[in-house]
Amino acid sequence: MQRLYFLLLFLFPFLLQAQLGCTDEMATNFDLNALENDGSCIYPETNVSTTILNNLPDELPECSGMVGYEDYWITINDSGGGNDILLLDRSTGDYIRKVEILGATNVDWESLSIYQNDLYIGDTGNNNGQRTNLGIYKISLADINQDEVTSTFFPYSYEDQVDFNPQPEAHPYDCEGIVIDESGIHLFTKGWDLGLIGHYLVDIFSGSKTAVKVDEINLEGLVTGANLDKNGTLGFTGTDGNAFLWLFYDYQPGQFFSGNKRKIGLGFLGQNESLFLDQNQTAWITSEDTFQPGKIYFLQYGSWIVTGQKNYLDPESLVLYPNPFVASFIVDWKKQKSVQFEITSIAGTKLKSGFLYPGNNQIEFDHPAGLYFISIFSEDEFGTSTLIKQ
Repeated sequence: MQRLYFLLLFLFPFLLQAQLGCTDEMATNFDLNALENDGSCIYPETNVSTTILNNLPDELPECSGMVGYEDYWITINDSGGGNDILLLDRSTGDYIRKVEILGATNVDWESLSIYQNDLYIGDTGNNNGQRTNLGIYKISLADINQDEVTSTFFPYSYEDQVDFNPQPEAHPYDCEGIVIDESGIHLFTKGWDLGLIGHYLVDIFSGSKTAVKVDEINLEGLVTGANLDKNGTLGFTGTDGNAFLWLFYDYQPGQFFSGNKRKIGLGFLGQNESLFLDQNQTAWITSEDTFQPGKIYFLQYGSWIVTGQKNYLDPESLVLYPNPFVASFIVDWKKQKSVQFEITSIAGTKLKSGFLYPGNNQIEFDHPAGLYFISIFSEDEFGTSTLIKQ
């Protein structure tokens, strides 16, 4: 018995290591015996088409950031675009108005992020690598219905930058994607350094002004926007010649690159610059007015990050028509059991709910023209589709 005890003690570290592996069934190297995800999952090449919500208004020729808040899209232009945020209608993309940020200067605004009840604006653009006035503005979301708002500025500098000589598009200190959580401000650099994306953290809540390097990853492309959804999925948009959406999930706390990493190819979207991941697991991407008129694109990403016991609905089980519709539409439900449905606005407000039964279900919908989501769910299935009312 004593010999067996020492043998198990010797083998224990190796047994633990054997439990590590790819835990995602959608990966090509899924390991049925793996109990803990080690970030090694490999995925098949995935390319999808996006849908266009609308062209961006003339007031946004260089849209570099966009987030959803209540019934608004909150947006910004980048360098030279003025010290203001611009509000768009969230269901149509139409321009509403500007809000001036007093005392702020748009040196090179590149990203937006929402945390708790505040909006953060990343004045983080640094194409030449020589800026010494980098920082983040914070404004209260409660003030955006005013014409003017005040702000707080959080300056920062990179802990490992010692050379401030100009190096146009050839250095690792340009940032176009920020996200905020309880740890502080996460900065994701663009990747001028051969596609190497740096992750830095500024703990503004403890008063730090230093961007501490946490991690890095080579994506062989340039990151131009980042966002964190309510479930903790981190997304990047950017380009490697075509637009992409990278999804990071099932990672160790604070270590975004330690878990699953999946790339979704989106084709050519012009110069895509911003990303927002909403509560419906829809990715919203904007492009600026460079190669073509600026646009708002969207696609649903939930089916690529299935975790736990979720089982995403087979798209062939549900047929919607006409779509776009005027006053009502038909849901052809292909399965032999009834399910619940909900229709929500882009902002997540529930507008209608009920049951779908096998066969054709006609649904009246008397809300204004715009984009909506219909979600289908039962005990073991979930799925979301877009609806367009004319």
